[in-house]
Amino acid sequence: MNIQDALRYWQEEGLLSKEKARELQESLKDADDHVPNKAIRIFSAIGGILIGLGVILFVASNWSELTSSVKTAILILGMLLTGYAGYDLAYVRKTYEKTGLALLFVNVLIFGASIFLVAQIYHLPLTFWWGALLWLLVTAFFAYILQSRLHAWLTVPLSLLFLGWFRNYGVSGFSAELDFLFNARHSLVTLFPVIGAALIGKAVLQRKYANLRFASDTCFNWGIFLVIFATVLTTAERELFYNFFQVPSDWVALLLFTIAVLLLVAGVVWGKFVTKQGQWGLAALGGYLVYLYAIASVPRVMGYPLAGGGSFMFGYQDVPDTTMLKGLFVLHILLAFVFLLVVVWYGTMLRMPIVINMGMLGLAITIFIQYVSWAFEALDRSMAFILGGVLILGLSAILERKRRQLVSAMKK
Repeated sequence: MNIQDALRYWQEEGLLSKEKARELQESLKDADDHVPNKAIRIFSAIGGILIGLGVILFVASNWSELTSSVKTAILILGMLLTGYAGYDLAYVRKTYEKTGLALLFVNVLIFGASIFLVAQIYHLPLTFWWGALLWLLVTAFFAYILQSRLHAWLTVPLSLLFLGWFRNYGVSGFSAELDFLFNARHSLVTLFPVIGAALIGKAVLQRKYANLRFASDTCFNWGIFLVIFATVLTTAERELFYNFFQVPSDWVALLLFTIAVLLLVAGVVWGKFVTKQGQWGLAALGGYLVYLYAIASVPRVMGYPLAGGGSFMFGYQDVPDTTMLKGLFVLHILLAFVFLLVVVWYGTMLRMPIVINMGMLGLAITIFIQYVSWAFEALDRSMAFILGGVLILGLSAILERKRRQLVSAMKK
């Protein structure tokens, strides 16, 4: 007896109404389709990225042999073909919607590469941040028109590119390729917690509007990731913590801080939350970040001067070895564990597996960092490696079991 026969039998026996049987049938259909659809979406996205990279690499590898007209023609033809094929498959024929959206994603990748390549071909006066801004605006437009989460996902790294290059150009007068990541004074990485908080505030505000709701989870997940990245990274060393959470003094960073505060406050006051705990959680996140920036500024308040900057960080090359600063750093590590546990709890409560996975991965990495930090000082190195391996294997088994329990509980 198959599912259809079972549902029909239960209706004839009076055990199920026709409406309830229809609901069960739709629920079973959704459950059957969930994993294949997710797999198709992932494979389509990967395929789209590979095609886009292939076109870009083809032009780049044959750069010297091709004329300017041929280079331009290849880029234009690539955009036209992917745009037409993607729109036709996803919105005209509607036969291969996910494949069509993947081709439209390729379209914006080729468009972004074309901005910089055409500027280079014809020696146009285009700065990096102007190119990133144009690419961002077109991608955001596509995301809104198509209601595509894949395009919305791309807008976040493009925003980071724009902010990094714009900040470098606005402060130092130039915007080298990856200088915004590795420049000691103007590294955008030190602003990741602020950008992450701003994205979370923006995400809960988007939930109020039907046309923007499609991208709210994507924006929220990016925000959580950036905050977790900063929190976990800074548990490794005191120098990292006290340098990472320094408030920069340039006008672009201060403007970004102001926008982040406004978005957080607006999100707490006017955002749409599934539960009341979410509203209080966002407010607590804002307070937590304010606390981190406040205690990271203690060395400066105590009169310790900032150094001139190294290859990556600008700040204290050697944090003063005082009891107070050691204690504040230990407190930061303890609060980082609390924060990651709250992330896991929040993801469980709202049934968001991605948030659960990020929180548990953050916990695992933080535990490993602390093990390495303490074990190598107290134990023989060979014994530290052996115990570390055992600890990691045991931890991975525990986390995998807990993750399965949480995800299975969410499906019930």
